[in-house]
Amino acid sequence: MVMASGSVYWNHSTGGVFTVNSAYDMQQHTVRQQSSLNPVWQLIWKRSGPERIKAFLWATAHDRLMINEIGNAGS
Repeated sequence: MVMASGSVYWNHSTGGVFTVNSAYDMQQHTVRQQSSLNPVWQLIWKRSGPERIKAFLWATAHDRLMINEIGNAGS
């Protein structure tokens, strides 16, 4: 968003007006840019198979798995 002379303009659309479609286009553009930089992302999401496997692979690739690093410290 850009503020100019007391008005707010959405700089991701041609008319400067926010629309859900322009926000979606902006988000998709960002995702495409990020995925083109990370080939692992492309391999994971282009893989055929259950979505839960893709989500697990994504979490693994981004170090987002919930693991018990401490182990059994309490016992």
